[in-house]
Amino acid sequence: MSFDALPPEVIFDVLEHLYQEQNPPIIGQKAAWTRMLPKPEESTEPDERSNGNTFYTNSEHSAGYLALLALRRTSRYLNDLCIPLIFRDYHLFTSHWHPVEGKLSILRTYAKHIRNIRLVANTPTIYTREYEYIISTVLPLCTNATSLSLYYDQNLDILPMKESLALLKCGTIQSFGIYSMVILNQEIGNPTWEDKKPALAYELLNKLAQDTGLVSNLRILDIVMETLPTKTYELIQTRALSLQSYTIRRAFRSTILDRIWVRHNRWMPNDNLTCLRLIDCSNAYAPHIPYLVQHFNSLRELMVSTCGDNDDVDPKTSRKNGWSKELGALCNVHRPLDTFHIENMIEWEIYELGVIPAVEVIVTFVNGEHLKRCLVRDAEIFPGVKVLHLGEVHGATKDDHGGDNWYGLPLICQQMGIEIRRGAKRVRRRYYME
Repeated sequence: MSFDALPPEVIFDVLEHLYQEQNPPIIGQKAAWTRMLPKPEESTEPDERSNGNTFYTNSEHSAGYLALLALRRTSRYLNDLCIPLIFRDYHLFTSHWHPVEGKLSILRTYAKHIRNIRLVANTPTIYTREYEYIISTVLPLCTNATSLSLYYDQNLDILPMKESLALLKCGTIQSFGIYSMVILNQEIGNPTWEDKKPALAYELLNKLAQDTGLVSNLRILDIVMETLPTKTYELIQTRALSLQSYTIRRAFRSTILDRIWVRHNRWMPNDNLTCLRLIDCSNAYAPHIPYLVQHFNSLRELMVSTCGDNDDVDPKTSRKNGWSKELGALCNVHRPLDTFHIENMIEWEIYELGVIPAVEVIVTFVNGEHLKRCLVRDAEIFPGVKVLHLGEVHGATKDDHGGDNWYGLPLICQQMGIEIRRGAKRVRRRYYME
């Protein structure tokens, strides 16, 4: 029996599986914590630090991609099915891509199939002019693209702002991300990054937010930047009201911006927002996060990773028994989140976040004793929680049967009626905090 004779739904599943083997960083999913690195020339074991989140900028095509190319040649029917997948993703790197007229011809022919565009301005080379030429030639033809990712390194002068805005104005782009490769490729943040002012990136975001037509088309926005000026921050707070997913890594700095929730709050209501991820945002003061959750009443997924500032003060909050039954409790005015991911947070911060209701709570890279004390201190913590996903928990020891007792967390959770599942994956690593 030929491949063509299979039911269409089976063929589609096979082709989609082959496409997914390429594992590209997707805006709104893992792009904000996927490193962009050249693949080592010598064959090495997988880098454990990457947690599986590394996209190699100079790797050969994946086996899935090569299989799609082979299937395409077997019949016209499969060719028509494979072409949209083969050309769905378009990556352009200044550091190693040298376009020739033959490749340009192919891109011109199949530009209508391109859906996800990633432009990586990492290193100026002898190919920089070719990079700029291919952008100006091909991007205007990608009128069906729905996703645009811009990556920059130290050299912001080659960030394709004009072409990016033109593509955004086509009206088909629903997912947009701008990423600093310096941040993506480092395990731990560096205070000196706050001295870096990516002016072109600021200008691009400002123009995007100021244009009501452009920003209203967006459903997913990722910002991974060293800093964000107050003007840009306030524009996003007040203008990006159609977003369904919003991921911020590092850009919200307490040295430049007010805390994430201030008395005269600038966040406009957004009933569309279902996913919010805050990663390494020093202005994200833990006691203010519940106010954000209450403000965004459609929120279903929340991530708080490595947030807060070293100068943050523990408010010494104490909740009495039965607090979750009070009418004003967050769990009684907001539906429980589907998932709430806490990472790299210390004891008092975890306790403050504990008023947020969630069905599944994911905890990675925390001190196990801190988590235990929070659970013991407040039996109503994370109202509605049914499953606790545990990743790396510092200080886990062995029980009498040789298994991890995780500071006795399994027993505590059993008494609270919470199921424990292990193996949760972290977003980023950080030095151990006491």
